[in-house]
Order: sequence, then structure tokens, then C-alpha cells
Amino acid sequence: RNDGEQDEEAGVAGGYASYEPPNRHRSLVRPERAEKAAEGSERQRGLSRGTGSRRPRVSASAPRNRQRKQQQAVAAKKTRRCCASPWLAYCRIVTFWAPGRVLKCFGMAEPLVQLAWREKMGLVSIILLIMGVIAFVTFGLQQVLCGLSGQQTRVKWNDVGNGYAVVNGRAYDITQYKHADATPWTGGTGANLMGEPANAGGKDLSFLFQNPNDACRGVLTYDKSTTDSKGNVVNVFPCVYYNNSNSINTNQIPDNQGCHNTAKARNALKKLTNSPVEYSWSDVKDQRNLVVFKGSVLDLQRGQFLLGTVKMPKEMQELVDGKMRGMDVSLYLSSGHKKDIGNCMMDIFSVGSIDASSMGCIAANIVLYVSLIIILGTVLAKFFMAIYFGWFMGPRLGQVKQFTPEDRRNRQAEIEAWADDNNHYGKEQLDRKYTVLGHGPYDSQSRANNRKSRFFPTTSRYSHFMPGDEPGARDKARPTTRPRPTSMMPRQSAFFSDHRASHYSTSQVLVPEDAPAVSGIDVQALALPPGPPVPAVSPWNFDLAYTLLLVTCYSEGSHGIRTTLDSLCGTDYPASHKCLFIICDGLIKGAGEDMYTPDVCLSMMTDFVIPPDRVQPYSYVAISQGAKRHNMAKLYAGYYSPNENSPKHARENKVPMVLVVKCGTPEEAGDAKPGNRGKRDSQIILMSFLQRVMFDERMTELEYELFNAMWNVTGVTPDNFEIVLMVDADTKVYVDSVTLMVKSMVDDPSIMGQCGETKIANKTDSWVTMIQ
Repeated sequence: RNDGEQDEEAGVAGGYASYEPPNRHRSLVRPERAEKAAEGSERQRGLSRGTGSRRPRVSASAPRNRQRKQQQAVAAKKTRRCCASPWLAYCRIVTFWAPGRVLKCFGMAEPLVQLAWREKMGLVSIILLIMGVIAFVTFGLQQVLCGLSGQQTRVKWNDVGNGYAVVNGRAYDITQYKHADATPWTGGTGANLMGEPANAGGKDLSFLFQNPNDACRGVLTYDKSTTDSKGNVVNVFPCVYYNNSNSINTNQIPDNQGCHNTAKARNALKKLTNSPVEYSWSDVKDQRNLVVFKGSVLDLQRGQFLLGTVKMPKEMQELVDGKMRGMDVSLYLSSGHKKDIGNCMMDIFSVGSIDASSMGCIAANIVLYVSLIIILGTVLAKFFMAIYFGWFMGPRLGQVKQFTPEDRRNRQAEIEAWADDNNHYGKEQLDRKYTVLGHGPYDSQSRANNRKSRFFPTTSRYSHFMPGDEPGARDKARPTTRPRPTSMMPRQSAFFSDHRASHYSTSQVLVPEDAPAVSGIDVQALALPPGPPVPAVSPWNFDLAYTLLLVTCYSEGSHGIRTTLDSLCGTDYPASHKCLFIICDGLIKGAGEDMYTPDVCLSMMTDFVIPPDRVQPYSYVAISQGAKRHNMAKLYAGYYSPNENSPKHARENKVPMVLVVKCGTPEEAGDAKPGNRGKRDSQIILMSFLQRVMFDERMTELEYELFNAMWNVTGVTPDNFEIVLMVDADTKVYVDSVTLMVKSMVDDPSIMGQCGETKIANKTDSWVTMIQ
């Protein structure tokens, strides 16, 4: 080479010397991009060696890069929180009673695990708080808003028994009262008023406790011979019992011995347990002598028993004579002198209170009624919407053929009989040919024995091997990082090889005659994925859409998984446009099972693209905390293998099947549930993969191999799949459910999700299933 070329290469080498690759984990870079980066690094080293310079050149942009990093570090320090977020502070306050040392004693040694537990307790506390608020609104709001008026017990006017004595509209409990002083009409000292000679039980004693010198001062006119120096009088009525009649016995208690006008007598009355006497509006209207003033019921009939030395004003006399009886006179006596008349009447004529609610009780009732209306409205709205959907919209939604009312009734009866047939129980005898743990007819020990029995070599430098089948691969530990080729061609996937399963024909690579030769590339070793399958003619009046049938497994039994997969494969949707996608959440063995759940699923597959014992685990980022974020999964591709009891449609069609087994990292091999990360993580594996496929984003190694596996087993790239049906491994679907749901989404692209009607197959097995 000439000097100009050497100078140019030296300049390129100087540019590469200042380049720093992005600090990303290998699992977050597409394999083909990683190989290009490796080839670029190799070229950089070659160019650096070609210059003959011992000291790498530094480009002019290096100081700017360092300055930018320093500015970013300063900005990160400024934006860093000086204290914990409100949510974390709340969680720590709620769990103050559980310090970190105590949590370590319960197996939570890592700070992130402790933080996750504290956040769960914070969520639980919020749930309990919401439950408490709902319980308070339901049961406590009425008591708080009503106050004393709501808590007070009222006595109906016609329910006053012998244990009560009524005074000015209140019923006093006299069952335990003993009169202090001895009088002829009460008996000896400490005598009970319910017995002889008083017999006051159930009587109205308002005339014995008169108060004429308060509100009635200035309203009633008294004879000067009955007043003292201050104008006060002892009584305005005879001090006798009142029996709600048109006459009283004025000689019942002679010489006004029954008048209790001293402060001592009134204080003794106030100490007794008492309740207001209640009248309803119908009672007021039925008894023509009653009126209502400011919520108090007044007996105007008592006006005729006033002493002759007492004179009433004209307005009061008109009311006593019968004006406005049975009515509310609060507005009539609302101002001026009439208001004083009303207050005086309330002191001397009161017999009880009108049945009314306080503002607090009214507000509480409004809140309860509004809540009831909202709840009932929601329930009834959903009920009538369900009826409308079932009677009018449902028959037309996703309809692939015309149904008569008789056909609908027959179909509904078939569904009920199908749902009641609970065939998830039982145990199937499976022939375990392979295992996710690596033991089988193709394991390393079997191949070692086969190699020992052969004298001549069976491979050469031109041979192509399956993953993990290279010479010496089983005798050495798997390297942490795979060697990267130096060519510009992308890495060949493990699922595209000349040694695929026998049911695939070897793909031929067409190379143009004028194509330039690429040094170091064996073009014939490259195998393209199979072409797309022959398009199936839609038997219905809509275009078929590729659909993934996602099943998440955990610890289900073999018979239950078989029932689920049979129902999915037995649907009348064409097998050319559906693919089973099974995800096993860890190496779990169900109760009473002989095989791990992944081994059960693996035994239900056939025609593998790669023999199961040659499958390698791939890393991915899981939804978890700490070291659990790193997880590994094995990928199997093939076809579903039905048994003799499978539906006819499942036995006659070959349904593609992809199995993802979350096997965990080598560090958790001794754990109870290696690889287990939860159902949400299983769903995210597929949804994240589809997102990267649809938007052409970079993939992890697992997603890259999944792309090629689906392409190989279905004949179309994964971006052709538009719909995902998600079910659990203990669920079965009806034969036409997939077809109806797919047609609905094809007919209306605005539909983003659907949910079928769920029925409980074991609803009568136990009380636990009955309450569902």
C-alpha cells in the first residue's frame, strides 16, 4: 500500500480510539447488531496495529466529551432527591413497628425485598382505610350527623306506660323514684309515686310543675291579690293531675299541696331519666285541640282550666276557642307581641314534640339515599345493559351464520351441558421422552456412548452442528460470553439449520451468479426459513387473522393442561391462522403429579424444530426485584400432539406450538421454584416481544430466537399475528369462541379487547366453589 492509504487508515484509527461503546447489557442488544459492533472493534484493532503507532491518538472531541459527562454528573446531583418520596415516607411510617433487623429474622435480608414488603403494607393500609371510610358512611354517619336528637329515644304519646309520668311534654321514668317529703297525697317519706296514694303512673303531672313567671310575664294578666311584690304568682292552673279530658278534679290535692314551684323540686325532676313525648302530624289533625308551635305540640284545651284570677290576651283567647286548631301556628305567632304569646303558650300548654328530623339527620339521610341511588342505578344499568346485549346485540356480534331463535336455544343448552362437564380432574399417563432438565434420548451420555461405538469419525470441518452439539461443547462449561464472528453477516439463529426436524425440507439459498464472493462466508450453510403456508380459504364471510393462543401454566396437572390445549386446538378456527403459545412459570411440580409442569407440556409436543435436549437457555429481564430481575428461559418449537381422546378437529389439524419454560439462572437451581416470576411476567414476555416486533425495536436473545422459532414453525413472521387470546391452564373454551371473537375484531378495528362469558365448571363441588 502507498503512504496516502496509510495516512488515511491512521486517521480512521485515531477516530476509533476516541469511541466509547454504549454501556448496555448484552441481552439488550440485537444479536446482529452486537456482531457488527464486534466486527467494528476488530477492524479498529487492525487499523491501530497498521499505523505502527504505540500511542493511540486522541481526537479533538475527547475534551468536549469529558466536559459533557461532568455537566451530566452535576445535573444528576442537583436533581437527586434530598429526601424520600411521599409514598416511601408513608410506607415507612405505616411499618415503623417492623425495623429492618426484625425483617431479616423473617428471611427478608435484602433492602429491596424489605422495601417491597413495606410498599405492600402501605397498599394494605390504604385498602383498610377505604374500607373504614365506607363502613363509617354506611353505619356511623347517621349517628354523627343526627347527634343527640338522633340518639334520643322518643315515646309515642299513646304508649306512655305506668312507669312514666308526663311533665310539660316529656316522659319521666318514675319506677325507681322515691318522694323525699311525706304528704297526704304521696304517702310517707321515700314512697314511690306509682303506688298508693299517689297513683301517678301514666298520668300527666304538668299542672304540678307550672312555670308562669318566665315567658308568660307580661302576657297573662293576674289579679293583684294573687301576686307578690315582684308580680309573681304561684300557679295559673289548679295543682292537680290532668287526664286529657274536658274536666279536672280541683279537689284532688287540696290547698295547692301538689305545686312544685321551688328550685329544689325542679332540680329533682331534671335528674330523672326522661324522653320527649312524640306526636305525628296525623295525631295533631285527628285531635282538634292540638296545634304546633316551633316543633312543640300545644294542647289548647288546657286554656279553659286557667284560674279565674288569670286573664288571657285576645289573640290567645281566639286560639283557645278553636281558631287554627290542628295547624302549625309558628308563622302566625312569629313576630311582635304574638311571638311572646306563642312562647307563653309553649311554657304552659306543651304536651309533646312533633315527629321531625334534625338537619343532621336529614343530611345523613340524603347521603344514604344518594349512595343507594348510585349503587342501585349502577347495578340496574348493568343488568339492563346485559339484557340488551344478550337479547339484541349478542346475536349479531361476531355472527358467522344466521341463527333462528330455536338454534340459539339449542346452542345455549349445549353450552350449559358442556360447561357442567368438568373434565379437568384426573391424571393422564404421559410418555416422557424429553425433559427440560436435559435428560432424554439425545442427552450427552447417550451421544457419548454412541461415539464410543463408532470407529470412524462422522464429522469434518465442513459439518454443521446443532446448538450445543459442537465437538467438545459438552465437556466444557458454557462461556459467559459467546464468541462473535468477524463477518458482516448476522448471526444464524439456532432455529434455522440444515439439521431441522425431518418434516421440514431443506431450504435452498438462491445466490445470483453475478453476486460478489464474500470471503469467509459459507453461503450454502445459510438456511432460510420455510415459505409461508398455503393460504387457507376462509369458510366464513370475513378475512382470517393470525391469532396467538396464550396459555400460562404454573402447577396444573396433566389432565387439566390436556383439556385446555384440546379445547384450544379443537376450535373450528383454521389451524393455519392460530398458534399455541405456552409459558411455564418456573420448574414446578403440581400436587400429586409425577412430572414437572414444563415436562407435561413438553410431552404434548411433537415434530420439534430442535430436539428438546439440545435447547439452550437464554437470558431476559424479568419483572422482579434485585437478583430476580435476571431470569433465563428455554424455547421449544414444534406442533401439538393430541391423544386418542382429543377432539376430532384437534386430531385432524396440525397446530403449531411454541413452549417457553422459565428455568431460572444457575444460581437459583437449588431453590424451591427456580424461574418462577409470576403470571404478569409471563404475559409481559409475549407482549414485550410483540411490541419489539411491531415497532422494529432491538431484541433480547430470547426474543430473537422466539422470532425465528415462530417464523420457522408457522411459516410467517410474528408481525403477522394481530390477536392474542389469553387463558389459564385450567380453562377450556367453546368450539366456536375463537371464531366469533376474531370476527368481531376483524369487522370492527376499533375493538381493542374482548372478554367471553365465564362459567364455573366445579361450582357444586364444595362451598368454596359455590361462593364464586
